[in-house]
Amino acid sequence: MDNNTYFHKFKQDISAIELPTRFTFPFCYEPHPLAVTAAKELQYYIETQEDWTHNFGLDSAMEGLAIGKMFGVLVVRNQHNELGYLAAVSGKLAGSNKHRYFVPPIFDMLEENSFFLNEEVHLNALNRKIERLENSEELADTQRNLDRLKNEWDKSLDELKSKLRIQKKERKETRTKLKVSLSDAEYELLMEDMRSQSLKDKQQLQRFQYDMHLALETESNHLQQLLSTITALKEERKTRSGNLQKQLFEQYNFRNAKGQRKNVVDIFHEFDTITPPAGSGECAAPKLLQYAYENQLTPLALAEFWWGCSPASEIRRHKNYYPACRKKCEPILGYMLQGLVVDPNPMQQETTLDIALPQIYEDEDIIIINKPAEFLSVP
Repeated sequence: MDNNTYFHKFKQDISAIELPTRFTFPFCYEPHPLAVTAAKELQYYIETQEDWTHNFGLDSAMEGLAIGKMFGVLVVRNQHNELGYLAAVSGKLAGSNKHRYFVPPIFDMLEENSFFLNEEVHLNALNRKIERLENSEELADTQRNLDRLKNEWDKSLDELKSKLRIQKKERKETRTKLKVSLSDAEYELLMEDMRSQSLKDKQQLQRFQYDMHLALETESNHLQQLLSTITALKEERKTRSGNLQKQLFEQYNFRNAKGQRKNVVDIFHEFDTITPPAGSGECAAPKLLQYAYENQLTPLALAEFWWGCSPASEIRRHKNYYPACRKKCEPILGYMLQGLVVDPNPMQQETTLDIALPQIYEDEDIIIINKPAEFLSVP
């Protein structure tokens, strides 16, 4: 595909819209009118396109898992001084990273015969093997047999100990009763016999405990062998997953407006994060900026909006605009925006409004106020 494939010229007349003087601060913004126009054109494309099929949860008759998506638009100027915009979707769409309307990912892990897909085959095989072993009849039977043996031996041990305690008590009562009626020699013979019986009782208990230990050890060793196999497979999976993630991160080298490049691991190290979160660089904003820099397009304004049903983990409303995510995008965009004149962070701007904040409630942990309409609200 040529470099103009993803450069969309505005279908609407934008001649009356004033160009932004600074680029959008992506973590707290009001979309620029040009970005809003681009977003509406993208939304029209999503509603009318026949390029792909994805269940956004907006049509109850549609089959498949409903998943809403974040989309983004980047207003740009090309080398011919023409205005247009790029479009992107966060993550993959309809099981693919390749779409004629959306810029490509930083790295396409879904490329045929890619190292990611090849290793994913091995990881999926490991997952199936682990699941099969964890749910095997052999493991369940061995665990049940061990539990049954423990209960049986514990019960028998309690019964034996109870029997031996009774015998010990009876010997004591016999000694006390016969001591006054037996001669010293006869009493000594009695004591010798009782000591012998006491020793036999102890030996019987020891033999029983030894036999119990052997019986339980045999079944326990069998169980441990089964569990060790599963543990070894999980360790292999963990190692292979870690190596795959490391190899993936090596592919994510981000550009900025200064013409510089930096790997995602190095970017996150500067934020005191040892390992970037999984999926770093897959959001819409980094994709848009990367494509713009690689194709000599000047970024002017950015906007991201949600399309579809809200995920369970957070509140997202259909067609609403949202800031870029902090966890994955803040370090990356902080680097990628270097070299651009960016709007200031409104949360760091001092307000000159002399407005009282009515306090409703206060304790050691929280303060509840009545927020005036002029004040920004940040969740």
